[in-house]
Amino acid sequence: MLFGAGGLAVAALLLLCREPQRQGSAQMATSLPGRAELAFLIAHRGVLVPLYLGFAVCFAVVYGAAAWTPAMLTRHFAATPAFFAGVLGPLSLVFAASGPLIGGWLLDRTMRAGKPLARFTVLALVPFCAIPAQLAVMAGSLPMAAALVASAGAAFAVLGIVTLATLQAVVPPRMRGAAVSLTLVLNTVIGATLGPLAVAAITERVIGDHAQVGWSIALFAVPCLLLGAGLYALARRNIARDRELVKLLSA
Repeated sequence: MLFGAGGLAVAALLLLCREPQRQGSAQMATSLPGRAELAFLIAHRGVLVPLYLGFAVCFAVVYGAAAWTPAMLTRHFAATPAFFAGVLGPLSLVFAASGPLIGGWLLDRTMRAGKPLARFTVLALVPFCAIPAQLAVMAGSLPMAAALVASAGAAFAVLGIVTLATLQAVVPPRMRGAAVSLTLVLNTVIGATLGPLAVAAITERVIGDHAQVGWSIALFAVPCLLLGAGLYALARRNIARDRELVKLLSA
């Protein structure tokens, strides 16, 4: 709280800034700040709301797993601090670094192929790639469990890159900052709040055994990822009917 409070001063200073007029936003610039953005979100809620909620639900898994995976590896596989530092750490770095590269490559490929809507197909499929990591408790050995856990870093990095790039593409230039800001708000309110708490609650109230926290992760994460994939698929179905967003996405 002490260090985070410093951000309030930065936010207050931003209120004194006036953004220059951006290309393609002349029509929206005549509206009061916030009114045009809200109107755009409401008008295209069939695409934007599933995008935001899909992202937040999937990243609830990220927060929940990050909070409790160390406990799972320690309790189920007797992982030591040396294993976390010497094996899991480097593995996680490799997967986390590869994810953005894969996500960027997929985005570029869909655009070069003239299939901008294909990125929604990518979004609907990537959550399935993160499911094996949530089932690491079923792995037969500690190295296999660590590899599965680390692989989630690549999947979620792809999901983040493609989601944020898609949001930037389907909103007018003047809304790009607000569009990304909303993902951070929802990720905090839904993801960071719900994820760790839900895993803990399942462990305490449903399973009733602290040693089985790995199964709590699976019981929470797998349904969330399936729900996230469904929300992304819904966004894909709806954008095919939204000519304005298709035009922005194809620009």
